[in-house]
Amino acid sequence: MSDGEEKSLSSKTHATIVAVVVALIGATAVVAVPVIENNLSKSSNKSAEIPLATAKAKGKIITPSSGDFVSNEFLVRVEHSNVPKDAYLWLASSSRDYHWPHRPSIQVGSPTAQVQWKEGSSKPGTNFQLSFLLVSEQGNEIIEDWMKEEKWDGIHTNKLSPVFLDKIELVIAK
Repeated sequence: MSDGEEKSLSSKTHATIVAVVVALIGATAVVAVPVIENNLSKSSNKSAEIPLATAKAKGKIITPSSGDFVSNEFLVRVEHSNVPKDAYLWLASSSRDYHWPHRPSIQVGSPTAQVQWKEGSSKPGTNFQLSFLLVSEQGNEIIEDWMKEEKWDGIHTNKLSPVFLDKIELVIAK
């Protein structure tokens, strides 16, 4: 076999291998896409993620104001609108990606609410964040289970998937 014939055979072999690999990848992609889509739709049913209907939901912490000095016990007033009937509203102490919800939850049917807040473990001079959260039914179940178990480690944002309606920074007064 001459060098020209060897190169021609090598090029044909290479082209055949490339065509087979491309065909296999294409076939795998065609099979993999429905499997991935099917798995995503199954897993999303178990998620605490909020449906798009909440995009119009609004909420605000009226009092106290961000930056206020507060005692360990204080009154929180909130207002909200366009919250879907199947959503739940909670106030929580938040730090980075963790939340410590407090009872009672905020009633969805009433546009305003007042809650007596008790920040139990914070020392004078401590900064903390108060968050007004909207969660799904699954998110609410996570909170309720967490409260029943009396856990102190907080609930991670990824687990809860809340919509933050409002967040304020407060300082425990000296």
